[in-house]
Amino acid sequence: MIKNIFSEAQIESLKSILDSSESIVLTCHKSPDGDAVGATMGFCQVLKQMGKKARVVVPNTPADNLRFLPQSDTIMCAEEAEEAELANVFAQADLLLCMDYNDVKRTQGLCPYIEQSTSKKVLIDHHMFPKHFCDLEFSFPDLSSTCELAFRLVMAMGLENKVGKLGASYFYMGLVTDTGNFAYNSSNPETFMIAAKLLGYGIDKNGIYNRAFNSQKENSIRLQSYALQHSLKVKREYGIALITISQETLRRYYYTNGDTEGLVNVPLKIPEVFCSVFMREDESCIKISMRSQGDFSVRDLCERYFGGGGHLNAAAGEYQGTLEEAVNMYYAMLLKEKNNILAYKEKYINGK
Repeated sequence: MIKNIFSEAQIESLKSILDSSESIVLTCHKSPDGDAVGATMGFCQVLKQMGKKARVVVPNTPADNLRFLPQSDTIMCAEEAEEAELANVFAQADLLLCMDYNDVKRTQGLCPYIEQSTSKKVLIDHHMFPKHFCDLEFSFPDLSSTCELAFRLVMAMGLENKVGKLGASYFYMGLVTDTGNFAYNSSNPETFMIAAKLLGYGIDKNGIYNRAFNSQKENSIRLQSYALQHSLKVKREYGIALITISQETLRRYYYTNGDTEGLVNVPLKIPEVFCSVFMREDESCIKISMRSQGDFSVRDLCERYFGGGGHLNAAAGEYQGTLEEAVNMYYAMLLKEKNNILAYKEKYINGK
């Protein structure tokens, strides 16, 4: 049985806000991942079935492997839209749903529109430490994904009949991508019960998995192969690996958003490695991604050294400086955290 994790007051408040709203804009964080796209588009389907005028607006274009489901072409990307058109969409909205982000700054180009909006705002998110910028909050960091949270809200409001096959497909896409097809962030049996309910809508489970995980452009494959061949550094004594990609390399392989998706996970296939770090040189900063196995917290490392955060086994941050300086920070981090890392390595190796 799937427990109701919400208070009656929370659900009544959400129902009241939805009932009194006609034009709803669903937003997510920059560089939308499967959970961000799945949660916004899945919930959008529910709202449309309720007779609402609903629109998903994202900061920038989602990766190609997340835009295979029907109606993905209706997603409005702020970086591609005319400023007047974008302003008009937010001006007409009487409700903003802030999904899969805990800080409005994570929405990049959407940030000023969200901050300046006088509309009601509702947070639906599973990241830690929300900044409390919304009128109503549903913040549940212990859940696998924002898609799981969104679908739980749908159930709590008695709107399961409004989901449909398409809405369930989007929710399932977010659920599997944010758990690595249930490889992490999915120890709660109820997460699998949610998945089973979504399967009940007749979704194409195998098709969603294949498009989300096994669809990759040739340039992306070549880029990732080059990075693994030329920049992968494995510190076996620490159980940690590092991959870096420079702007020059990105240009050489005609990089587009999503082309490095999944690369940070590859070193975790090495038996001695329980932590992987990936650094990508963007135009404005160095993007940091970290993944880990077991109960080794990369969230703590990202918070302390790269001003980021996330989840126990999956976190991200940024470094303001050159790629070389970011790599130096990485090695400084290893020295400062040496005792903790080596202690965990011993525990990890012995426990395998």
